[in-house]
Amino acid sequence: MEKKGFRGKVKGMCAAVSIMFMVLTAWLYWKEDAYIKMMTLEISGAQGMFQAEILADGKNVEVICADPGVRLFVDQKQVEGKQRLLIDGEYEEAARDAVSLRVVSDSKDITEKWKYQVLTGREVKEPELTGRINEGRKVYLGAGAIITAFWILYWLLEGKGTKTGRPRLCAEGILDMLKREPGMSQAWEEAAALFSSYWRKRVTTALSVTWLWLFIAFWMVHRTYHGIPFHSQAWLYGGLILGLLALSYRAGRGLNQSLLKLLTKECCPITAAAAFLAAGIYGGGRKRGRYVWFQNGAVGLYRGGYYREALELCRCVWPLPGRRPHAAMAYAHTRLIYLCLKELGQEEEAQKERWRLETLLEENPGLRKREDIQRNLDMDQIREWIAAGEMEQAEAGTQLLLNRCREPYERLPVLGVLAAVKEHLGKEGEAAVLKREILTYSPENMEVRQVAVEGHLTYHSRKAELRDGVGTGIRIVFAVGTGIFFFLLAAPGLKSVPQSDGIVEEETGVALEPTITAAQSLPEPQESQTEDDKNLDGDKEKPEILDSSQKALIERWDFQSGGISGFSFVCPESWRDLYETEYAAGEYNGISVYQKSSHESMGDGGLFSITVYQDNGYVNLPDYEVWGYEEGNVYVMSRPTDVTFDTKEPKIWEEYSRMAEGIHEIKDSFMIESPDARYDGGEFVFAVSHKVLLEEDHLWNLTPEMLRIARNEIYARHGRRFQDAGLASYFEGCSWYEGVIEPGDFTEDLLNHIERENIKRIQREQERKKEN
Repeated sequence: MEKKGFRGKVKGMCAAVSIMFMVLTAWLYWKEDAYIKMMTLEISGAQGMFQAEILADGKNVEVICADPGVRLFVDQKQVEGKQRLLIDGEYEEAARDAVSLRVVSDSKDITEKWKYQVLTGREVKEPELTGRINEGRKVYLGAGAIITAFWILYWLLEGKGTKTGRPRLCAEGILDMLKREPGMSQAWEEAAALFSSYWRKRVTTALSVTWLWLFIAFWMVHRTYHGIPFHSQAWLYGGLILGLLALSYRAGRGLNQSLLKLLTKECCPITAAAAFLAAGIYGGGRKRGRYVWFQNGAVGLYRGGYYREALELCRCVWPLPGRRPHAAMAYAHTRLIYLCLKELGQEEEAQKERWRLETLLEENPGLRKREDIQRNLDMDQIREWIAAGEMEQAEAGTQLLLNRCREPYERLPVLGVLAAVKEHLGKEGEAAVLKREILTYSPENMEVRQVAVEGHLTYHSRKAELRDGVGTGIRIVFAVGTGIFFFLLAAPGLKSVPQSDGIVEEETGVALEPTITAAQSLPEPQESQTEDDKNLDGDKEKPEILDSSQKALIERWDFQSGGISGFSFVCPESWRDLYETEYAAGEYNGISVYQKSSHESMGDGGLFSITVYQDNGYVNLPDYEVWGYEEGNVYVMSRPTDVTFDTKEPKIWEEYSRMAEGIHEIKDSFMIESPDARYDGGEFVFAVSHKVLLEEDHLWNLTPEMLRIARNEIYARHGRRFQDAGLASYFEGCSWYEGVIEPGDFTEDLLNHIERENIKRIQREQERKKEN
């Protein structure tokens, strides 16, 4: 794949930005003078007010108050080449006897003296005027030169040094094959355009982030060398830096994820494979990053039916991650090889890879908790049932798995298996419905090409586009920040003065010449700005979705039982007039949501239910998610475990399938009407085991590993650290966990009586499972 079509644009951007960096640093160098002069003035006010006038030289003059609680108003004007400052201040007289002011200015003449007078109040002691060399100007030039050199080197070296040996040659051969393959030229061309767009956006985002970092760095250098303290607003500066770090990280991930969506959302595996391979060959990054590109490309080749090419690429690129690849990375690599060998009929080699997969799962039990790996294991079980002739069981299992699949990428292979099973069982009508859905996907998928010989393809192709919301946002922030930066540096006139609670030390060296002149009128005091009343502390509550198109679909439920809070959620707009709800019957409080058409025709049509449990009984549900919890109550969403819709009507079936896909959207709007509600229950085995006693039947169906986690999460809630690497890694991945207590310092006194009893009950169940 040639890069000449966009390589010149990337180099042009680098050259333009390099020139801009040099112009910016030269302008900043000129904007400030060679020396920095500082004057410290202590004033005792009259009835909590003071007024002073200072005539100083220099381009940029700033006034700093070293005392908190003092309100300053400064009128700055230029008079005959000097900076004339009229300073008006207010403070509570009972809180202090005097106020300390610091006036800082750039100056080209270290020997020129300043004039001042105190108009209201009196001097506590004779002021000092000090001076020093402005080292910040050199920092501007040095930083600008380093960054400019970096982008010039990038300009010269872009596209070079990207060879990765055999993997690169293998990927280039596959790209050439796809370009010549009949019917695949359009996919290849779209992939070339996508990669070009990806690389341009990646470079422009990197340039924007560099600019933003440079602005922050220069701003901090300016404040440091002018003696302006940071600590009075440290939370603001720290927040800006952390926010930029998060944006920088998210921008890189966002661009990578946008290419991945081509495979997972739009299900165009050949186009995605070509774009991934181009990124692996020509894109930047370390070897492990390139491996991810190549591996994604191999997945696309497999989904497109190019098993031999996918197998060859997998084996070529495996050395790139190094000697210690992540367990999940090793699992994905081994499974793809296993699937390719199965499709190529190499059963003996495939069985060896199957053994490797089982070994990886035994050595890394945490892998089974990953949703994608669990889905793969379910598919393997279904294939075993099919091979054994247990078609009814295979049909039920495949249907359950399909209901849990959210992305088109996940649904397509399951649809193919389910259609084949229903055909074997003689359910031709149901199989035809499934095949019609398969034919709505891109013909780049092998399942679609297999079914296309039997029916009309209804897929509507769309031009592949690269969406980069985060990168676009960064570029907008960059543009706005650039304008504000230049405006603040260039704009003269009235300035708002920062306040501080400390004074920076400086060298002494220049005498001050005080003078007395006629008093001049001062501006009327302005009212102080009100304090920002935002609450920066408390926990962030989960947002409620309330746009105008959804307000009619809000479902809110109250319960009469003591201690149970009501809750609400918003159904998708596409559900309008298609669903109905009712209180769930049974031992627990809750609601059930039904497909209206199936409910009217057969009395069922269950889509999902939300049940409030007060005893942790939800853990034995076959298909559930914890959506929230508060006090001793856990709010659990569960889906039906069997077919609930009217299977006689294909339209009803299709409608139910579309509605089931939208359930995951509802979770984002789910809100418990309690200030103590939390929504991280999915990260616990038992979300309220610190408040509710566990019963034996809650523990029966848990694996030994889940029991171990359930017991240790009680300790983890209290901040206990873990020496076991597996437990430490697991809990560090939980958003609620903060490990602050060493194992040797942890005592049982930190646990309440419910937690201690629950630990005993879990231990008894662990011992029972060991004996059996």
